[in-house]
Amino acid sequence: DKRFSTMHQYTKISPDIIHPRASPWNSDNVLDNGMKVIWIIWGAMFASLGIYIIVAHMVGDQIKMQDLAPDVFSVLRNVLYAVAIVEFAIIPFIRKKMLKSGARTTQTPDRAMPGAGNHPATAKYASVTVISLALAESIAIYGLLLYFLGKDFQSLYMLTAISAAAMIIHRPKMEELEDLALALRGDRRDRTDRANGTI
Repeated sequence: DKRFSTMHQYTKISPDIIHPRASPWNSDNVLDNGMKVIWIIWGAMFASLGIYIIVAHMVGDQIKMQDLAPDVFSVLRNVLYAVAIVEFAIIPFIRKKMLKSGARTTQTPDRAMPGAGNHPATAKYASVTVISLALAESIAIYGLLLYFLGKDFQSLYMLTAISAAAMIIHRPKMEELEDLALALRGDRRDRTDRANGTI
């Protein structure tokens, strides 16, 4: 009858709205696989901190950089420490803002990041994670730079430790990914309802 025909048409337009568990967005395996990829990215960037220490010990004496006057080096070190502290402090705010804006993305599943579990939430969360880790990793790079400029092992170790702490604090969290996936699905449902004239 007419009601069945209308329902069938609506089901074709938006099957995941009528039957949410039928949508690939709701597969636990999809989120799990995406999280595994994100953890691999995290592990690789975290391991790079150790590589910086190894490089400093192995080739530090062979790298010749322009000598800085002690007062100039002191100013540079203070500036980089200040920048490192600011970056450490703003990472959580940047992550929160990006995750919040990610809930309003127009991305669809077939546009998701390849290898990130083919889910828009994992693609967005991978981007948030990489940006957070890049900010954290830059703190260690400041330490490496200070070592090459002034053989400052103390700054190398201290800034690398701060960088490692930031990466551990902002490690991938499944609950954040799940919250983002739910927010994306809810936003997609609202857009579909508006397109169909149901709200």
